Amino acid sequence: MDSRKVVNARVEDRINIGLPVTLRVGRRGGLVAHASTVDLSERGLRLRADFALRPGQAVEAMVNEGMGGPGTYRVVWVSESEAGYSGYEVGLELLPQTNSAMAA
Repeated sequence: MDSRKVVNARVEDRINIGLPVTLRVGRRGGLVAHASTVDLSERGLRLRADFALRPGQAVEAMVNEGMGGPGTYRVVWVSESEAGYSGYEVGLELLPQTNSAMAA
């Protein structure tokens, strides 16, 4: 019998919901773009966007449906969207609150 243990990388349940998101990439005055959620949890978002981001990149994201203020996230992964969708899917991890990594 195989004694290896399968570990689920997901720490929290995700909610599958499509909501509009505003992203700010770069420092103040940087690129502002729009995307939509595929799913979300307390620790992150999976987005669908028409543009690619880079893993490790910091972005500020605000879900535009009264879900609280903006948060600073780290891009964890990027892949081309599944068949039937154009653009990219992006995994974002919420960063701990600090003196905003996006500040000038």
